[in-house]
Amino acid sequence: MKESVWRPASGACTEPESVSRARAVKFGSLITGYLYHAAIDLHLSCLVGIVYGESRGRFEDGAIIRSSRLEGGWEQEGYRLYRTVNGSIYVVCDWASVEPDSRFASFSL
Repeated sequence: MKESVWRPASGACTEPESVSRARAVKFGSLITGYLYHAAIDLHLSCLVGIVYGESRGRFEDGAIIRSSRLEGGWEQEGYRLYRTVNGSIYVVCDWASVEPDSRFASFSL
């Protein structure tokens, strides 16, 4: 499954504090992106969330993405990291709450 994305209409997004803290950590691996308000889709075995700092130039900060299928996950430096079958490594900065971020309002799968 390819990664899919919703791009924000407003352009530049302010990086959340939880993302800034995670980006300051030296994980020792090339991090593909940092996910804010992340959730795991158990049916598709993928991550969904708002991405920041995407290193491959595919997604703008603040874009809502769905990753490719997850291959594995581990905890490091107090964060959950996940590797996809395409070799991406995502850091979960925080998990989605019961109340979704307003940017999800117009997003449909």
